Amino acid sequence: LLFVPPSLRRPQQTTATDCHRYNHINCAACMEMSKITLMAVISAAASNCMFHSATAFVPLGPLPLPPSSVYRSPPLSAESQFTASKGPNTVKTTNVNFDDWIADAPNEIAEWKRCPVDGTIPAYVQGTLIRNGAGIWSASNGDDMYSHIFDGLAKIHSYRIHSSTVEHQARFLKGKWYEQYMKLNKQQLPAGIGTGPVLDANEKPHAGLWRTLQATLASVTIFDNTPVNIWDYTPTIKDPTKKKLTALTDAPPRTTINFDTMDTCSSSTINTFATGSQGYELLITAHPLYSQNKQKSASSVDSYNVAVELGLKGPRINLVKETSEGERAVIASFDSDDGKIPYMHSFGLSKNY
Repeated sequence: LLFVPPSLRRPQQTTATDCHRYNHINCAACMEMSKITLMAVISAAASNCMFHSATAFVPLGPLPLPPSSVYRSPPLSAESQFTASKGPNTVKTTNVNFDDWIADAPNEIAEWKRCPVDGTIPAYVQGTLIRNGAGIWSASNGDDMYSHIFDGLAKIHSYRIHSSTVEHQARFLKGKWYEQYMKLNKQQLPAGIGTGPVLDANEKPHAGLWRTLQATLASVTIFDNTPVNIWDYTPTIKDPTKKKLTALTDAPPRTTINFDTMDTCSSSTINTFATGSQGYELLITAHPLYSQNKQKSASSVDSYNVAVELGLKGPRINLVKETSEGERAVIASFDSDDGKIPYMHSFGLSKNY
């Protein structure tokens, strides 16, 4: 990776503002919503990217259909406002300010904690709402700061909703990347090849051959930070004591989470080999999708994803199918038209296309 020619490098976003301005205007992919709207948390202008922290809603069982209005939010207008709590004050603005989102939240709630409820939660809302994002962007030394919203240390917030009550947890994903941060006594961020550069106290990218070598080695050997999405590869398993969820990012690393306790079970830096692969899986989207066709088995559901593979003939784009049992296979593939390495955050899937 040290010697990738400039023509193949993906432009780095150096600030959260750049990410907002150039990458995510009208970003429908980031507007991940649960199938049932549990609460009206955010309203904002339709031209703004709303949710980098994707949502997984895992029902505990079959649910009766609520009124149609529950599925739909009011139409958004340019005058709609985003409201967020910030300390003792309330901030209202017509734009989502990513600079406010990139704020350290180092504290955890490691056990289910009962939440106060304002109003009444409908009885048909039974399940667990899980949000994935990042909770740490800067080191205690004041000289290390992540610059992109996908690079902060992964932290999940979970809301268990049952019998009109809500319980909450907030947990960091305890993989190798997080462990490295703890080994450095929180004084330095793990250096890797991230979405954006690590900045110094003057908000300038850290540079130098030695740091580049460290970042490259760490990216290959221990990078397992997955702060973008939560996916359920086993949606047919309803027993919370047997269920596992997977945290994802726009690269092969994964983190497995115990659904019942929200403990980190395991993490990986690469995916298992996909049958039909012809090279190294470099990138894969954070947003797989379920098959739209009838499944062969009632106990298994296929998930599809799009990966970027580097081989002897250059970069290829693969459509990868993964079963609930973890078997992966490339079912379609094509070369990159211009020979460059593409980046994809999400994709669309229908029954036939």
